[in-house]
Amino acid sequence: MKRIFLSIVVVVFSVFCTAQSIKVQDSKDKRIIDLDQTTYPDTAFLTSTLYKSVKIIPLETNKSCLIGEISKIQAIDNYILIMDAFIANSLYVFDREGRFIRKIGGVGQGPGEYASIDDFTIDRENKTVYIRDGRWYRIHKYDLATGKFIQSIVPQRNEGSARIDRIVHIGGQLYSSAIFYEHSPKNYLLFTIDESSGKEKNNFLNVMEFNMGFSNVSGNNIPNRAFFSRENGDAIFVRPMMNQIIEITKDGVFSLFELKGKNMMTSSDAKKLYETYSTKDIANRDHTAFLKINKYTSIFDFVEIGEWIIMNMMTGMTCHWVVINKRKNDVHVYKNFFNDVFYKERERSTISAVACTDSSGAYYRIPTFRSNGVPELQELYKAGRLSPDITGLETIMKLTDEDNPILLYYEFKE
Repeated sequence: MKRIFLSIVVVVFSVFCTAQSIKVQDSKDKRIIDLDQTTYPDTAFLTSTLYKSVKIIPLETNKSCLIGEISKIQAIDNYILIMDAFIANSLYVFDREGRFIRKIGGVGQGPGEYASIDDFTIDRENKTVYIRDGRWYRIHKYDLATGKFIQSIVPQRNEGSARIDRIVHIGGQLYSSAIFYEHSPKNYLLFTIDESSGKEKNNFLNVMEFNMGFSNVSGNNIPNRAFFSRENGDAIFVRPMMNQIIEITKDGVFSLFELKGKNMMTSSDAKKLYETYSTKDIANRDHTAFLKINKYTSIFDFVEIGEWIIMNMMTGMTCHWVVINKRKNDVHVYKNFFNDVFYKERERSTISAVACTDSSGAYYRIPTFRSNGVPELQELYKAGRLSPDITGLETIMKLTDEDNPILLYYEFKE
């Protein structure tokens, strides 16, 4: 009798510990975007439509904060958090003028230390920072103001469950995008993590409904940015081949946009792509197949300010800027994008992807060691091809490849 009772308890406990699948509702601002019905202007979209000014922020360089390459940026209050996942393997805190404040965590095996920093996010309400350690598969939590270690979260790896990938903290919930090693119609793209147990709490966005039946397979040449910041502090979630754009707010997860059109990915397209990636014939596995598809496969950028939403959508390796005016309820797709706030010459038609946005503007990152980074800007400065209205423009000529990267802060129009 006792054994039967214990068996019942185990079954009940297992049921209640299983992650719940949550049906995603439409946002109150839900829009259907038919890309076949939009206009495709011959002119370039101008950044001056969104931004009124730009400021150069040189990041302080000293032996305590040497940055090889910026992987991610987040801004909150007077802080700018800079992650270098590839070279320094560190997370640094600077102020809004680029002065170094502190490093959060560090490499090691002790409490609050990590082997490989893969991602981070901020709990904006409680002013805490979460760092994902990809090698040891755990998440560390720290106090933002002091850098003090608070706790470690060890996600549970149940057989068949998703692995944590990119993380974001919204409305008291820690969310993770999912990465899979095998396809299953039961895979979900997004889930929440219980901070006390490390277990999955809620699953969202089944791959069959929201991702054309395609599960991302680890190690392939697929864009891996999952979350984009919004001016109000919420997050946008989108993965390659999704036909819907998702908003994550303090109230939950909602469908914000649905994309339609002949150039959108179909289930058969996704199936062919999956078969290409998952073939056991390694010699014939084409890891660049994703870049050869002549359909909209992913969103590379998302900026929202007032009545405007700008999405940089990829067709193979070609960018298209989808410009939505919410007030006029119209959509335009531009093939050209001219940064007239920073450059004087019209042939300077592109800018790098937005690193993050806050309520006042957007951050971009520029490396100092690449030919297409600061060295190129120095040549353009000497040729008089940069806007003289850039704040801090003269600092460009003082930089060397030994210095930390610089940030460009574009201030939104009111």
